[in-house]
Amino acid sequence: MSKRTYTACYAHLVWGTKDRVPLLKSPESRAATTRYIREYAEEKAIPVKALYVNPDHVHLLIELPTNQTIEEIVKLVKGSSSHWINQNDIIKPKFAWAVGYAAFTVSKLNVGKVKHYIEKQEEHHRKSTFTEEYQKFIKEVENR
Repeated sequence: MSKRTYTACYAHLVWGTKDRVPLLKSPESRAATTRYIREYAEEKAIPVKALYVNPDHVHLLIELPTNQTIEEIVKLVKGSSSHWINQNDIIKPKFAWAVGYAAFTVSKLNVGKVKHYIEKQEEHHRKSTFTEEYQKFIKEVENR
């Protein structure tokens, strides 16, 4: 038996801004937040496969590390990024993420498909709101 551990577990994480208000309106605020989340995830050994920061929510596709739970990862990323946004005056007034998140498992075969979906967020949101998108995700998962 091999002495190494192999895992291939992926999660699509989604969370919103407080009250779903589009607080990250400017391209600059979204770009800065994206950079920060990527760098922070790398520092915490969380492999990011795709990330898109919308004005009112975030999509993050990660490969799950073996030493952290989804809940721990979301808590770390949300807590650290909101603190960083406020400390660096990225937006005014005070910034906060909403309570909670959604997490969807992704098979290795579907990582590319989900990555493409996340990268095309701007296009998707020309047609639907975050609330509509979120409800669609939940409905699809419940109907599986």
